[in-house]
Amino acid sequence: MNYGRGMFLARTKLGISKRRLAKLVDVDPSYITHLEAGRRKPGRDLIEKLASAFEMSLQHFTLMSSEEADLKMISPAEAAVLAERLIELSKV
Repeated sequence: MNYGRGMFLARTKLGISKRRLAKLVDVDPSYITHLEAGRRKPGRDLIEKLASAFEMSLQHFTLMSSEEADLKMISPAEAAVLAERLIELSKV
């Protein structure tokens, strides 16, 4: 799983700044930068807070954060489309 990539995708598509996201999940903004860059990995509690901040289910956020190896059944292009659709679903 690449939760940093999932965070970046959701955050940018939803128009949430790093500073705002950090405030929503009660971490320092620099930690958001480290997570998105892959220098840190979030724990379960933070993953749940992030999903809530993005107003999506934990399952949607986890699926959005999946990498090619996690989704062996579908192509990278299909995974990218799926991520976009999940973001759209979370807005409903």
